[in-house]
Amino acid sequence: MPTFQSTRVHHTDIVSLNLLVLLTACLVVTGPHPLKADEPIVKITRQDVINVSSDEAWEAIEPETVHFRGNFQMRSENWQLTSNAATLIGPLDAPEYVSLTGSPAQVILKRSYEQTTELITGSANEIVYSRASNSLLLYGSATLGQDGNEMRSNIIEYDISTDRFHSRGDDGVQLNVDPPD
Repeated sequence: MPTFQSTRVHHTDIVSLNLLVLLTACLVVTGPHPLKADEPIVKITRQDVINVSSDEAWEAIEPETVHFRGNFQMRSENWQLTSNAATLIGPLDAPEYVSLTGSPAQVILKRSYEQTTELITGSANEIVYSRASNSLLLYGSATLGQDGNEMRSNIIEYDISTDRFHSRGDDGVQLNVDPPD
């Protein structure tokens, strides 16, 4: 039986009952183990809880599209997404596409390799997650950090499945590498 937790959606406008039902359905989630290299960010199982909060939320005219504005946060045990605004496309319990914008947008992922767990952090003016490609695209003042190493540029594409990146921008790419002890 899934574990459910009430959604903390604070809003300035009235949110339809449909949206509250959909957000409640969103609160089923990622398994107890950190992400493996070939798993999507939002791996949905019925063993954990996704917490979603925002100042405002509304359904779009387009099917399976929900917009959030103000202090958006979506998190589980193994990942966290934060931004000023967000759009989720697809079923709320397994979105196909998530777009985060502003203040800056941030992502934190836990990945496991054999016996170790590492933290991957990213921030940018806009972050787009695609379930189909299991990738992150970071636009504008983008940074990606992993194990004390950090990359900065205007655009960073990060393939979660292969743990590979492609970075570019008008101002070039800056890498800060923390050598092992």
